[in-house]
Amino acid sequence: MEFRGGSVLGTIQEAHSAQDTLSGYTHVHNTPVTPKPVFTISHSAAGWEDDGGSRKPSREEVQHDKPNLREVTECWGARHTLTMMLSLCLALQFSMRVNLSIAIVAMVGTTSYNDTLDTCPSSNDTDNGSSDDDDDDLQGKFSWDEQTQGLVLGAFYWGYATTNFVGGRVAEHMGGRLVLGLSTGLSSLATVISPLCAYVCKELFIFVRILEGACQGASFPVVGLLLATWIPPEERAKLASIVYSGSEAGTMVTLAMSGWLCGCGSGWPSAFYVFGVLGLVWCITWFLLVHDSPHTHPRITPAELTYIQSSLSSVTTTRIKNIPWKAIWTSGPMWAGMMFAVGSSFGFFIVLTELPTYLSNMQHFDLNNNGIMSGLPYLVSWIFAMTWGSLMDTLTERRVLSVTTVRRVSSAVGCYGFSLALLAMCFVRCNSTLAIITMCVALGLTGAMYSGAFLLAMEIAPNLAGTLVGISTTISGIIGFLAPVFTGAIINDNQTFGRWSIVFLVAAGLNMCTATFYMFFMSVDVQPWNDPTTDDKEKTSTADNGNSGNRYI
Repeated sequence: MEFRGGSVLGTIQEAHSAQDTLSGYTHVHNTPVTPKPVFTISHSAAGWEDDGGSRKPSREEVQHDKPNLREVTECWGARHTLTMMLSLCLALQFSMRVNLSIAIVAMVGTTSYNDTLDTCPSSNDTDNGSSDDDDDDLQGKFSWDEQTQGLVLGAFYWGYATTNFVGGRVAEHMGGRLVLGLSTGLSSLATVISPLCAYVCKELFIFVRILEGACQGASFPVVGLLLATWIPPEERAKLASIVYSGSEAGTMVTLAMSGWLCGCGSGWPSAFYVFGVLGLVWCITWFLLVHDSPHTHPRITPAELTYIQSSLSSVTTTRIKNIPWKAIWTSGPMWAGMMFAVGSSFGFFIVLTELPTYLSNMQHFDLNNNGIMSGLPYLVSWIFAMTWGSLMDTLTERRVLSVTTVRRVSSAVGCYGFSLALLAMCFVRCNSTLAIITMCVALGLTGAMYSGAFLLAMEIAPNLAGTLVGISTTISGIIGFLAPVFTGAIINDNQTFGRWSIVFLVAAGLNMCTATFYMFFMSVDVQPWNDPTTDDKEKTSTADNGNSGNRYI
């Protein structure tokens, strides 16, 4: 991509002007500065040539050659507020999808199986928080077998898989702010009415869970679109890790709190009421603080605007009209992302939906400790994700590692580490402490993927990030429905370590195969089909606005 409407030197001068203003001085350039361009940046991938036959630089070449405008921006800007709100959004959305994983234990009760060589003896109950008075099974209000529970747990993803692509396309046309706000608000309302629907009938409860999933289906495509629009590549490892790790933080807090809420006087319905109301509060704050793009934000500083626009010159402000479907479906990096979604989602959703059931029926944790222990691995993942993201951001900024190396290493640590830990789960048997430690390692290492494969769509085609993430998350949604159904079919009326080992082995094997495919075909370079036909026949630069600096497309 090339700078239009001004040169790099002019951009730097405007940035310094903005810095002077922020420092309390007024410094105005009365004479227009129009020096020759210092360099241009390609819209396309490394090695591609423009119509004139000239070679265009790769992302790594751009990273090493462009001036550092990051130094003139403030410590906290509009992009950081966006990061915080997106992280909270994913935390709340995941709280509304995983609260059922704990609540269902109280809704249907727990089941004791006859002690065999392939199950843990019930005498271990006292080691995991149960007292002698708690030896009897927890009695629930609903008589649902394991297959029915699998259908109930997977119902969310029936709806989730149907709106990912549509949500991404709508966000590209109407803006991510509106779509994500409505997504969270409507799913919050569905969460609040869920207990009433469950008491009416099972079918209505399943329908509401499907509706809730449909509302949340647009979330990840919109998040990807907003990150592509707002966050410069050199900051994505750190800030995207903060955003995506919000899902881990929300899961951790929800599982721990839901166990306590289900055991208190108000019972399991409170696990739905609390998080539904918090989601509605977030919606109000979201519409007050967040805007679709830097150039439409009324409170962004000139320095931050210049920094973001100079770093994201592959992003166009025009609306994409025609999607290059042939180019997308024949793109190696896109297939890498889709295969990654298949393997990683299968393992993740098995752990997300079935871990409380495993700890309750196999390791005999009581309801309160079940929630705490189920949430502990997500705490480890949250901490590791932010630590790893900050480390990768530092190594990229200091040019120790290229962006490509960071993405590959991060994905390898997350995928292969998770798979090996799942294999280890086949051997922990009745050692509940070792089971928790192993799951902490498994989910903890997945935090590295937020600096890796999770960023692929916004890097290979930032203008189509909503569409591409929508395709990947549609696949994830389908897997999210199939994973608990598969688990329920394997362990139905026969919860033994042998049966659970089958579940862990399949998840680990699939994840390792798809991760290997990703390693071979991934890319971080903007693809040549990032700029398809738009609504306007010719792209134009946005006019200058005061000291806001030059606008680029």
